[in-house]
Amino acid sequence: MFAEYIISLLELTSLTVFAMMLHSLRRILGVIPLYMVMGSFFVLGQIALLPQISQIFQEPAKSGSLVYVLAIVPVLLMFLIIYESEGAQEAQRTVLGFLILSLVSFYIIQLLVRQFNLNADFGADTVALSVDRGVKMQRLLLAMTFLHLALFLFLPTFYQILRNWGVPIIFCLLFPICFFLATSSLFLRLFDSDTFVDHSWQTWLGRLLAVFWVCLLANAYLALGKMLRVERRLPFGFLSSLLGYFRSTSQMRQSVLEWADRYQAVFENSGELIFLLDAQGVILNANTAAADTFGTLLSKPKFALADLITNAEGRPFLWPEAWRKLLANESGRRINTYPDMLLHLPDRKTMNISFNLSHAVVNENDMALLIAHDITAQRERELERQQLEEQLMHSQRMEAIGVLAGGIAHDFNNLLHTIQANIEMLNRQTMPIPAKAMLGNIEEASKRASGLTSQLLGFARKGKFQAEIIDLGALIQQAEKFFQSGAKDIDSKIIIEPTPLLIKGDLTQLQQVILNLLINAKDALADKEGEKAIVIRVETVRADMPEWKTSPFRGNRAADFISVTIRDNGCGMPPQVKEHIFEPFFTTKPPGQGTGMGLAMAYGCISNHRGWINVSSTPGEGSVFTILLPKAHDLPEL
Repeated sequence: MFAEYIISLLELTSLTVFAMMLHSLRRILGVIPLYMVMGSFFVLGQIALLPQISQIFQEPAKSGSLVYVLAIVPVLLMFLIIYESEGAQEAQRTVLGFLILSLVSFYIIQLLVRQFNLNADFGADTVALSVDRGVKMQRLLLAMTFLHLALFLFLPTFYQILRNWGVPIIFCLLFPICFFLATSSLFLRLFDSDTFVDHSWQTWLGRLLAVFWVCLLANAYLALGKMLRVERRLPFGFLSSLLGYFRSTSQMRQSVLEWADRYQAVFENSGELIFLLDAQGVILNANTAAADTFGTLLSKPKFALADLITNAEGRPFLWPEAWRKLLANESGRRINTYPDMLLHLPDRKTMNISFNLSHAVVNENDMALLIAHDITAQRERELERQQLEEQLMHSQRMEAIGVLAGGIAHDFNNLLHTIQANIEMLNRQTMPIPAKAMLGNIEEASKRASGLTSQLLGFARKGKFQAEIIDLGALIQQAEKFFQSGAKDIDSKIIIEPTPLLIKGDLTQLQQVILNLLINAKDALADKEGEKAIVIRVETVRADMPEWKTSPFRGNRAADFISVTIRDNGCGMPPQVKEHIFEPFFTTKPPGQGTGMGLAMAYGCISNHRGWINVSSTPGEGSVFTILLPKAHDLPEL
């Protein structure tokens, strides 16, 4: 009997040491071998505890009398070792693993009981497991499994209370395990009193000594492995953290859903254009703003956004180059910025955009997130502000030139009056013919000089001004007739709004302005091959006209002004020429073919009539001069 007990004790020792070895090698082998061994021992313990099985071990001298202890005690010890060395969270995972393994084992046993009528012969003792009794065994096994799992939950609490009291480790391990075994035996007595096997005190004493021995081994393992924790823990911390685990999981799931909804709300309601692109630049996903902007384009298969993007100079946006640059970015954040780009949408005007291209990983696939900002309105405002600044600078420059030219012309005109008066006095005297001819040359030169000073005074808005009501349509038609007589090879066309277009001004000055503009258009068409055309359009100003945006009169309505547009398809002029065309004596014509005062006089005359001139020109395509004058019934103040 004693020898058989020693053999059983050695079996228990070997199983316990084997479990401890797997625990010590978990960093190398992983935790799966340890959990598989513990799960096998746990299931074996459930089966060995059944009264129909355990009744064959009634004699303590039998080698199988410690089979229950051999199966369940190493599991209990390893569970408490895991709790002590690795904490409550790892112990909770162990309990959940036991639950899953128990349910699977119960299902397998249920299939065996239903399909087979098992007869087990163990020497002189025979246990017949019939199908009817098998159903009762299933219920007992299921109830016992849930009891053991519940006891597992209370073992760390019992253990921690003893640890907080300062009880030696060996007793902290011994008392919870003895409590576990005693509670299991009591449960079997109450649940199945008919088949319960009441073991003798010698059997319980042998089991107690065996448990004490393996607890002594566990104590040595914890001490030698330096796995004992010094800090105190809450007695019910294991249970509360387990309940908090499920609560935190629910809260985490709710938090994830909440964050997903927040990101979805930001994604869908953002005014930016957001795209998710693959490695080939094909659009995989887009937000609502992008879908509204692109319309049916997004539904096209393999639609690549880069095909519609160019830079400000018109060079195409090369996706392969941008993708390589994005992946090669060595900075922490893989973000590339493209500040000034153009998006060319079919059937829509070109959009000015700036966008960020950032690296993203979705399902282990490299992708790109493109966030574009529509800066079209911003660019238009900047362009308008730039035009206004240029207009203000031009007006100030022209005003300064006008003051200077006016002062010079006034003084020079006084000198010319003196010269002309002396010429008239000399003409009344008798003198030789050669002298008379030279005096005539002097008189002709003084008249030309007088005309030039009159133009300068007109530019400086100091010339004579005879105001009257003028039908601008009739004035244009009359000026075009004068012009057409000397421009037979030019196809001129007049478009006049069929309503009274009355202004208040000087008829002669305005007619001279129109003729100067027509003559300039004719000169621009001189070297053109093919059709030469000039179009004159007279109409009431509309608020959507680009020329109205340059109005110096911010308090007036567009409908209170009349525009005269003279358009030609001539050579045009570059921006650097257009900046100076209204300055006195500026001309692009060869010497002797122009004084440079025509447009300067036109600028001063129109300004003197409370209007302004707008010019747009493209080299090789032609120029457009637009004169805007107030109607006769509403003359704005300067």
